[in-house]
Amino acid sequence: MELRSGWVVGQGILASSHRPQFEVGVQLVLSRWTALQLALDQQWGGTNTEEKAMNVYDELLDWFYRRKCECRRRRGCAAGCQADPRSCRALRG
Repeated sequence: MELRSGWVVGQGILASSHRPQFEVGVQLVLSRWTALQLALDQQWGGTNTEEKAMNVYDELLDWFYRRKCECRRRRGCAAGCQADPRSCRALRG
């Protein structure tokens, strides 16, 4: 969680044994999200709407699971910026 001060706290507090329960919770939240369900039913994302919905799920889990980099304190960071600070949007400006 990012505090108003810009510091990120609570990293690594979810034990891997609890991840399956967390993932079920995320699935339940997404399954009850009316706009997402309408988009799936009406194929608003085109022929690969379901794939895009799964990408939302995967990205959401990834956001919670991966360790946030130092640059996240300043502004959002790109995936992989921990390994390569040059890819970080916050550091590029």
